[in-house]
Amino acid sequence: MHNRIPTKPITLSHSATWALEVLSRPRYGRTHPALSWSVTQELTRAGFVNNPVQGRRIMSITAAGQQFLRTHALRRALS
Repeated sequence: MHNRIPTKPITLSHSATWALEVLSRPRYGRTHPALSWSVTQELTRAGFVNNPVQGRRIMSITAAGQQFLRTHALRRALS
């Protein structure tokens, strides 16, 4: 298996970007937002979050998702 780096940047909807930012913040208890099906699918298909394991509802951000957040934050800081 080879990890392939996409040749073109992935574009997320505003809702999916917001959800990824919220998921990246530290949470205590059950204060995480309920994501819509479409946003969950968009983040999963982009490879930015892992599917929750059966019985667990917590999504985890992948390395690709963390890199997207860093790049997104840098772009916002430079504009």
